[in-house]
Amino acid sequence: MKKLQLLLVTFLISLSICLCLLASSQAVKAAGASTVSVPTLSPISPITLGGSVTASVIVGGIGSTPTGTITFQYSTDSGSTWTQLGTIKTLSSGSATSDSYTPAAVGSNYRIRAVYSGDSKFAGATGNGASLTVNKANPIAPTSTLNPASPISLGGSLTSAVTISGVSGVTPTGTVTFQYSTNSGSTWTQLGTIKTLSSGSATSDSYTPAAVGSNYRIRAVYSGDSNYNTVTGNSASLTVDKANLTVPAPSVSPNPVSVNNTVTVSVTISGVSGGATPTGTATFQVKIGTGSWISIGSAVPLSSGSVSTTYVPSTVGSYQFQVVYSGDSNYGGATGSAISVTVNFASLDHFVFSSVGTQVAGTSFSVTITAKDASNNTLTNYVGTNTLNVSIGTISPSVTGVFLSGVWVGSVTLTGADSGVTLFTTGSGMSGASSIFTVNSGTLSSFTFAVIGSPQTTGSVFSITIMAKDIYGNNVTGYIGSPSLTVSAGSISPGAMNAFVSGVGSSSVMVSAAGSDVRITVTEGVCIGVSNLFTVTNALSPTPEPTPLLTPTPTSKSTSNPKPTSTPRATQTPLPSPPPLESTVKAKTDNGTTVDLTIRGNVTSVQMSNITIATIQSTISTTLSFTLAGESGTTGFSNMTIPKTAILYGVKPVVFIEEQQAINQGYTQDSENFYVWYTTQFSTHQVKIQFAGPLASQAGSFEPVFAISLIVPEIVLIYIVIAVKRLRRRPEDT
Repeated sequence: MKKLQLLLVTFLISLSICLCLLASSQAVKAAGASTVSVPTLSPISPITLGGSVTASVIVGGIGSTPTGTITFQYSTDSGSTWTQLGTIKTLSSGSATSDSYTPAAVGSNYRIRAVYSGDSKFAGATGNGASLTVNKANPIAPTSTLNPASPISLGGSLTSAVTISGVSGVTPTGTVTFQYSTNSGSTWTQLGTIKTLSSGSATSDSYTPAAVGSNYRIRAVYSGDSNYNTVTGNSASLTVDKANLTVPAPSVSPNPVSVNNTVTVSVTISGVSGGATPTGTATFQVKIGTGSWISIGSAVPLSSGSVSTTYVPSTVGSYQFQVVYSGDSNYGGATGSAISVTVNFASLDHFVFSSVGTQVAGTSFSVTITAKDASNNTLTNYVGTNTLNVSIGTISPSVTGVFLSGVWVGSVTLTGADSGVTLFTTGSGMSGASSIFTVNSGTLSSFTFAVIGSPQTTGSVFSITIMAKDIYGNNVTGYIGSPSLTVSAGSISPGAMNAFVSGVGSSSVMVSAAGSDVRITVTEGVCIGVSNLFTVTNALSPTPEPTPLLTPTPTSKSTSNPKPTSTPRATQTPLPSPPPLESTVKAKTDNGTTVDLTIRGNVTSVQMSNITIATIQSTISTTLSFTLAGESGTTGFSNMTIPKTAILYGVKPVVFIEEQQAINQGYTQDSENFYVWYTTQFSTHQVKIQFAGPLASQAGSFEPVFAISLIVPEIVLIYIVIAVKRLRRRPEDT
């Protein structure tokens, strides 16, 4: 049975092989012919010279798709001869595309075809050719290049050059016609003769514009050739500016000339060769020495190109004259070259001092005097002898000097300081005076007190005035220091003067001890000053204010027979003298409310700022803080009334100035207020009044803490019980 199966399988395999061979043999016998399509060109015909195309074909056959290769060919003579186009291509699904082909010239005789090589099933075949036409190309529109470049001056000439650019490898031939326009391209006129291109380039004949303007245009028109179309180039703009003229130096008569005599200045301006005679105006200018050019009168119109004016020099020296031409419609403006003229001296008229400027007493300075004529010219030939005098102060020594080349130079010493000093001189009646100048004081040497009257009182403020002096007794107005103060009896407050103003210092002071021959001494380095003797008496003892009674503290209601509590009397600290003024300021507490504080003394409300009252529970204290400002060096004193309702914690106020306890301070109190007083040396200070220590009425403030101490453990206990109950309700295996 197995053998029979084996035979059956062998039979079936053999039968299949035979059938396949038979089918293949029949198919080979039935196939053989192939067809090649006319190439499809991309882009389609026609194209422009310089452009490229590719050709695509399809090879067809019966029964299957042809394989093998395709050879593309092109012809330039309508198919008489053929040349291979690029490389041989292998068919892909019966199709193939050629390499790119770029025709070399214009024409309509181009053909492109494909030749099929055949394969094992199909015979080779040659397809019909596709026609291709190549049209003329458009050259790039050229822009003319001008030589010289725009702008040019009227009367100048130029040429125009152009290059016609074609496609790669094909140089344009033919001719170029150059054209110009005088109205921005509205109309065009041929420029010279038509030019033949040489290597694609051409240059025009010379062109000379006839008038000034900015509307000139020049372009080139290309005629085209067998490969290129006609094209009109882009125009180049041309501006024709006015012609530049050379203006000569003017003539001056007479030359040289004496001061204050008239001279005539004239010039003739010529146009360009063959051009119009210049019109317009000319302005004459003069320069004296190394000074600047100055116009002589107004502009003068030209007549036949000529113009003149007159001038009278008022000073001696070297002069120069030149002409500035304004220009006209044909010629630009121009400045001519200069001519030099010498102006001689006149007779002596007066003397002129150099600027003296501010001087310092006792310091030598230089003075220069110059001899001048009536026109203020320096007379360099003047050699007279002059004496120098001064209108105020002293001169040491007396100064007599001799002029050299019209100039006298000498030195002066002035010891008196003044703001209205004048020097003057005489020589030959003629006279001269300096401008008013200032002689400032010298350096600080000593101090002088204004008289201090008697008697003064201890602890009372009185004013002193001190002048800073130099060695000659002049006020040193530039001194602005704050020298120290001492007193022969006791102490003086403040210990330094306010800053001096213009050499004068004023301060309000107090002395601490009485005496009959008291002196105040002021010191700045080695410079000192001592006041006159004056008397200081002791101040009268102040009358204390009425002592307020404190309200008795009530006893507990449970007491059947209460006894009144004795009322202590507060001691009132005397207030500073003179009696202080009263004003009110507002303090802000840490809970946002404001409190009125009454202040008395020479401290005013405008000198206090940033006034706050802060309560600190941790230290059981209250602090009143503020910024205090005043004129540096002066003394401030104040008595402040502070309501007890504003002081939550603390008693026994202590005044701190810049974190240091104030030297002069004190306080009293009654049932409603604290009365705190202090003194300070002014500048800007941070002041704190600190109340320390608990009050009896504050014991109730600890009750919330006790309540919290009871509530918190109770809450904790509740949570513990809840937790235990939940734990008991859980299964044991949880």
